[in-house]
Amino acid sequence: MDGPIRVGRRLQAAVLDYDEKHQVILPSKCHLSKLIAQHNHTRLLHGGPQLMHSTIHQHYWITKGRMVCGKIVHSCVKCFRMQAASASQLMGNLPSLGVKPARPFLSCGVDYAGPFLICQDGRRSKTKVKGYAALFICLATKAIHIELVSDLTTKAFLAALCRFMARWGRSYNIYSDNATCFKGTNNTLCELRKMLNSDVQ
Repeated sequence: MDGPIRVGRRLQAAVLDYDEKHQVILPSKCHLSKLIAQHNHTRLLHGGPQLMHSTIHQHYWITKGRMVCGKIVHSCVKCFRMQAASASQLMGNLPSLGVKPARPFLSCGVDYAGPFLICQDGRRSKTKVKGYAALFICLATKAIHIELVSDLTTKAFLAALCRFMARWGRSYNIYSDNATCFKGTNNTLCELRKMLNSDVQ
């Protein structure tokens, strides 16, 4: 018998090409089967195993063809990158200050936002200077208090802190990053506390 072995079907009257009526039979472990599957996978823009299998069946009948197509998709680097599952983030427990009921701003965090351009001498002034916003966030209620700050110095933040505490009372815990103005304020308050303690004694 000359030529490749083909599938015998009862589709002689069907309006199909000869290759579609009688596909060429190929073993699953044949290197040619692997090459055909890889070619169709690339031609179909990295299609899935089902699409590859149905497309290959138009001309070839690969034994265990679905398994061959699955192996090609599984070994494709581009498909692996596109279908990679995102890692789920491990969430830690909330701090105790954020879940216990308390009055607003008893414990809060502070940070700066900006800079913003501010008109120095009224709305119609052409002179604009940089300004910042100090954001005080309550850890218990998530309320936000905003104070306008002229610059990033310790003196400016101390003034904003005084206005904030005049409105909401003293905060027992204030959390911030290691910005220079926050560390300077901490040092100033610690020196003031030492001086007051020495005067009392």
